[in-house]
Amino acid sequence: MLEKISLDNNEDMSRWDEFVQRHPASTPFHHSDWLKTIQRTYRFKPSLYAKRNGKQEIVGVLPFF
Repeated sequence: MLEKISLDNNEDMSRWDEFVQRHPASTPFHHSDWLKTIQRTYRFKPSLYAKRNGKQEIVGVLPFF
């Protein structure tokens, strides 16, 4: 099940970025710093969703603006 997470939660964003760095198809546009830049620049509120495994590691992400 997907879990909604906050861009303001540093622990979740750290896990998000770890997942993005490991994923072979990721781009800089998936990184939390880019999401924060879009939020600050255009005042869009993101809706971020993540899938976690049993160890609470993020194994999938789904960002929306």
